[in-house]
Amino acid sequence: MAVLPQFAVADIRYDFLFQEATSRRLSGHIDEAMALYGHCLKLDSKRPEALFEMGRLQLALRADSIAIEMMKKAADTDSLNANYQENVAAVMIQRHMDDDAVVYLERLVRLQPKRSEVQMQLVDYYRRSGEIEKALQGLEAIEKREGRTLVTTNEKFELYMEQGDSAKAFREYESLCDETPYDVAAKIQYGRLCQYYGDTLRARILFDEARKVGPEETELMLLRSDAVSLLQREAPEEEIISVFNKILALQPDDEMVMGYLMEYYGKKEDYEHLEELCRRGMNLFPENLGYAYFLGITLMQQKKMAEAIEVFERGLEKRGEDMKPSLISEVWGLKGDACHEVGRSEDAFLAYDSALVYNKGNITYLNNYAYYLSLRGERLDEAEKMSRLTIKAEPNNPIYLDTYAWILFIKKEYLEAKDVMNKVVPPDSTDEALLENRYCMSNVLEHAGDIAWNVGKKEEAVRFWRLAMERNDGTATILLSRKLKNKKYYAK
Repeated sequence: MAVLPQFAVADIRYDFLFQEATSRRLSGHIDEAMALYGHCLKLDSKRPEALFEMGRLQLALRADSIAIEMMKKAADTDSLNANYQENVAAVMIQRHMDDDAVVYLERLVRLQPKRSEVQMQLVDYYRRSGEIEKALQGLEAIEKREGRTLVTTNEKFELYMEQGDSAKAFREYESLCDETPYDVAAKIQYGRLCQYYGDTLRARILFDEARKVGPEETELMLLRSDAVSLLQREAPEEEIISVFNKILALQPDDEMVMGYLMEYYGKKEDYEHLEELCRRGMNLFPENLGYAYFLGITLMQQKKMAEAIEVFERGLEKRGEDMKPSLISEVWGLKGDACHEVGRSEDAFLAYDSALVYNKGNITYLNNYAYYLSLRGERLDEAEKMSRLTIKAEPNNPIYLDTYAWILFIKKEYLEAKDVMNKVVPPDSTDEALLENRYCMSNVLEHAGDIAWNVGKKEEAVRFWRLAMERNDGTATILLSRKLKNKKYYAK
């Protein structure tokens, strides 16, 4: 029988252990994989593949310093392995170790010279470290391979300006415009730079040249440039909005601009403009449920409940598969609120059920569902359970406490209801304090009065009914005036 040389036996054993370790790693048995990689390194502590894999596992276990040293050793041992160089550089950059990462990025560029994104990382590093000539050489290497672009030209412009050589800087843009005579963006960027540095005549010539190539595209780019400038200068909102509206007139499907305008008109409670934008969004992007969400809220604010319900239904029907469950839950919940407002109680309860399917912890609609069930005197035990969940989530929320107190009241658990309601409407508060409390709306004060009456505190009840009448915000029941006039509680 032939005898294998000792080194061959070691190699066979190493290969077996390494393959077994990799198999364990891929199947999720990390501890076993680490132990086997450790055996590999005992056989040969310089094998880069074992060092690299062990380093990656240490990284996953947050042993960063050990991991980086092992991965560096692997990359230094096998300096022709592009994968090692790239991974080590990425780990270092993530940990802000740029000075250490540059060695591995430089190796990676030599190994894969067509990787322009890696070259640009080096350019950025050289610029930050003040090595302007190296940064310029990197950009020229990219341009030699791929031709001049607006990105590389702008980088070179800024580098030459940092060197104080404005003639070379502007010559870069001149060359780009000569090489790409139909590139509107290049002419506009060059024109803006001329404008910024005081050469308004040259800027006007460049803008006119751009308009001849693409008039609408030019106007759009100029407006976008104006918008960026106004935002950077923190100009008055009215000026920014004017420019954004002009952009939208030229490009009606610009979602970024639409989003900015929706936020602005929402803050202004300008429902007319907000409604128009939301409808535009729903028509252009029916799969984006966000537009139905905002449009429905806008319509509800205007008391257009039937229209809001239709919008919510259409949005839910057309929504894309990538919509977040939390957003779907909100839209179902809002539909439930709108259905309740128009007297469609059964539809409201079905909508709340759907809202809770998509987000069982949506306490806003748990509360609304529970409250509306209590108003109808239905499924009170279930309503109490839902209300308890909202209190558990936000124990000091007066809206949820009012709901819980009211459910207990409907269940004739008057003393417990009174204990809860005292947290919402403290009897020792002054009239002025209660009327100034935004949570003490007419219906809440009326609830407090009803509960007080049923625990024998009649003077307190009359006081709360009087305050409910003074608040007069339209939320009290039609029985309030009768209760106050006769100083007596009346059930529905």
